[in-house]
Amino acid sequence: MGKNLLTKFLKLMSKDITDSDLKLIPLGKELGLDLISFAKLRESQDDGFVDGIRKQALRILAKHDDISIPNSVSFYVGSIDFMVGGSPHSKKFFLLESNGGSHRGLSILTKKQQALIYDGYFESISQAIENSFNKDLKILVLIGVPVNDALIHEKVIMVEYFRKKIRSLGLSLKIFNSDTYDKYYKAKVVFLISDYKHLSKGLSFTDTEMRYQGGR
Repeated sequence: MGKNLLTKFLKLMSKDITDSDLKLIPLGKELGLDLISFAKLRESQDDGFVDGIRKQALRILAKHDDISIPNSVSFYVGSIDFMVGGSPHSKKFFLLESNGGSHRGLSILTKKQQALIYDGYFESISQAIENSFNKDLKILVLIGVPVNDALIHEKVIMVEYFRKKIRSLGLSLKIFNSDTYDKYYKAKVVFLISDYKHLSKGLSFTDTEMRYQGGR
């Protein structure tokens, strides 16, 4: 991610953000991006229709016992792209790719659908917070983005959503990038946003932990 864009991101996140700041056109101006409004497109979406599809999918998954997580340490969250080949007697499914997380292009969704996805991600942060209190541990949240991410504005929306929830719990937090990161900074929750290239240089792994620059 370009330093100029990253600097603008941190400058924006350093202040108290209002709902009007998160509208796409003013948000784009803050970040130097030429964004357009999706307000009319959002209004055309039917939350009830989407909710119905989600509930039906969950019922099917539960019926076939496909929503159990056998590994309590780590599991996959994301989406899979596939093709279906048909014949008179059967169908064949071809895996195209797996995507590490459905967090691209969320600004086109309604506020309710965005919140459902963000709440899913925040659940893992909440569990980390809950499990850390008796151990006096700092929670490090890593956010990786492509170099020169054209959708960096969506990270502003997501991080601000998380920040409001964390503040409502009365916890301290700090937001860094890979250039400003201080692993000794005293805060309960630390967000580190970096492009994948820089992030990969500082990551190390054990059987149960991921560390950045030696810190958890």
